[in-house]
Amino acid sequence: MAVEIGVRERDGDHKGEIYGGIFPDGKPGWISEEPKPLTHYDAVELKGRALPTREEGKYIDTIKDKGALKDIFARHSDGSSSAVYFWLAEHGYYHAWFQQFSDGSQIYDYTSRDYHLPVLSIVR
Repeated sequence: MAVEIGVRERDGDHKGEIYGGIFPDGKPGWISEEPKPLTHYDAVELKGRALPTREEGKYIDTIKDKGALKDIFARHSDGSSSAVYFWLAEHGYYHAWFQQFSDGSQIYDYTSRDYHLPVLSIVR
């Protein structure tokens, strides 16, 4: 039986992670939300997980209304959260790309990598 996009895995290697389907690189991926916001420096050091690339961020925006992903995006898009963006993988020396939860826009606006933003990571 095929796993549907947005379904949170209940057991196995991906327990607690959300199935994200086939990503742009042709490989399946699971999405995990870190329990607390992290700096970009800390987020890129997560073991066994990777920040989404800009291309993967665009893909995630197309599936954000599926299953458990819908809850994550709704929570960060309602305007009550101060962190309405999540980190993307690409970065410069002091700054990094981030993506808006509500509309998927991606920004590199000299946001310091020291800021604490939510982290959605990709697990393979």
